[in-house]
Amino acid sequence: MEGKNRNDLVFELHYSYNLENLNYHLNDRLNKLLITIQLLLSSAVFGDLDRFFPDFHLNIIIGFILAILSVLSLVYGFGEKAALSKVAQAQYQPLLKSYSTMTDEELNKALITSDLLNNNITGTLTDIAYKRASIQLELEDDTKLSFCQLFVAKFCGEKF
Repeated sequence: MEGKNRNDLVFELHYSYNLENLNYHLNDRLNKLLITIQLLLSSAVFGDLDRFFPDFHLNIIIGFILAILSVLSLVYGFGEKAALSKVAQAQYQPLLKSYSTMTDEELNKALITSDLLNNNITGTLTDIAYKRASIQLELEDDTKLSFCQLFVAKFCGEKF
């Protein structure tokens, strides 16, 4: 068990679940946002805005923006990342419901098994997930989130 007590294991369970949940919501919402913007801009190209603003060449500008958004979607694969996080998140849901009836050894083994499906998530989401797990377990938390982290938390649907 590597020196982890019951409280550490329960916190790790909540933290991991929240991290995957945040990653799912962030990537899913980014994917939907990019798709919506692409659809709106595509409509603008078909609407031929150049005839209203002939000096600005809006169709070329909109086409350039569409190309950038398409490359972002393709390279970063927000939809795929969301799907992987949803699968990993689903591994933790049964554990959240049954960990109170499990021994420390059983919980540790279940966490090790679930960790195999975890995504490598770093950066902004880690502090947000830590704060959410602390709140859920009613632990004292002095984590201060930056403006960027607060924005991402709101974008993911978190309310602190």
